[in-house]
Amino acid sequence: MDTARLIFEQIAAQYGGRVVRTKSDLSALMAAATEEGVILAGDGASNYIIPQFQPAVDGIIAFAKLLEYLAIHRVRLSDVVNEVPACHMASQNVPCTWDAKGKVMRLLNERYKEIKGRQIDGMKIELDGDWVLILPDPDRPLCRVLAEGSSDERAQQLVAEYTRVVEELERQ
Repeated sequence: MDTARLIFEQIAAQYGGRVVRTKSDLSALMAAATEEGVILAGDGASNYIIPQFQPAVDGIIAFAKLLEYLAIHRVRLSDVVNEVPACHMASQNVPCTWDAKGKVMRLLNERYKEIKGRQIDGMKIELDGDWVLILPDPDRPLCRVLAEGSSDERAQQLVAEYTRVVEELERQ
């Protein structure tokens, strides 16, 4: 998913794999899991799909595959966890009327056209290793602002900054 941490690309490359980002919903993740060559699909939080078993989220098979991996490679889970770099993410829901969502997204696109990332879902802005993603909620009158920063403070700062931007653009 487009909301997953950047470290996933580094880990996949280290083992000869690659990450394909999808829209930020489970149906897009399940569709991606049916593609040729996909061995794992996940959102980086708690939903994982093992396509050789079934192209749907299944926590029990994901846990079983984790145990299998640990046994085959004779490593402890704590050793694997210690290898994963710290994650510095933050998010906030920002009220945004139904009528204003389209305008807000269009204005964001115009304002940040020079630094925007791949536009898979919402508006992603890449900032020297950090990123911000502004996602209009499909079911509620709000936008979600997510950020990954080099520290917890930086992630919180980005969320606060872009929350203000969304609020400002909604008022225009």
